Amino acid sequence: MPYDFTKLTERKRKFCEEYVVTLSRKNAAIAAGYSEGGASIAGLRNLQDENCQDYIDYLTEARAQRLHISQDEVLQKLWAIASADVNELVEYRRVCCRYCYGKDYMYQWTDAEFERAKIEAKNRGYPKPEGPGGHGYDATKPPVAACPECHGEGKGHIHAHDTRNASAQARALYDGAKVGRDGLEIKTLDRMKALELVGKHLGLFKEKVEHSGKIENTGPVLNLTLTSPDAPKVAAKDPDED
Repeated sequence: MPYDFTKLTERKRKFCEEYVVTLSRKNAAIAAGYSEGGASIAGLRNLQDENCQDYIDYLTEARAQRLHISQDEVLQKLWAIASADVNELVEYRRVCCRYCYGKDYMYQWTDAEFERAKIEAKNRGYPKPEGPGGHGYDATKPPVAACPECHGEGKGHIHAHDTRNASAQARALYDGAKVGRDGLEIKTLDRMKALELVGKHLGLFKEKVEHSGKIENTGPVLNLTLTSPDAPKVAAKDPDED
């Protein structure tokens, strides 16, 4: 059913249509033709306008019907992104150095390394390699605090998990991978942006207008002055006011 625009000016109609896309009152007001300096206040006024709010609700509902999605589905997806644990995708680990588990804290080979070194030495006619620290090095073990080589610091190691085995939340956060000049890059969506959108849709960040002549910061509630107690009773029309 077509919407009745008779109660909306052209700028307010445009503001509403932009707002449902960006969820930013300032950006929507600028796109609708309000001046950049007064866009934030103009946007706030429009959001408090009953006719604007009705049109925004209409547009939101119409879009949901076209896409066959509900607000709950959108919020669930956003919350999955915001609350996902990035360690399911990639971790920064501190692992043991080559000396941590070596005999008498001497250099330790892996079994395969030591075998390859013996074969190469034999083929080249070199002396048989020595392994005073033994072999069996396991790079997944934690550092040893008493190690005189790394002093328990070990070495840094980045480990990317197999994303096929990630949870649904981690897969929602995952945005692909690529190999570039600096190695493997795991890309993720913006968790803080998703959390901000969840908060907006749930109405956790309220805006309250007061005519007190001052601006007060009260955390998530922003008190904005629209008029001053000292302003003349009859003022010129605001160019950004419809």
